[in-house]
Amino acid sequence: MKLLKAFQKNAFQPGEEKSITFELPAADFNYMDIDNQVKRAQAATIMVADLAEKITLSI
Repeated sequence: MKLLKAFQKNAFQPGEEKSITFELPAADFNYMDIDNQVKRAQAATIMVADLAEKITLSI
């Protein structure tokens, strides 16, 4: 399942580089299971454009 979080649209000129910072609060990793119980993901993949990084979450 993919969810859109912390969306920002940033314009770049060809060859331009910028640092982009965003925060994902713990609540962004909560989901509702089949029994309508709120659960927190154990891991997530953060994707930006064509880059992806898998992270393990801890409480």
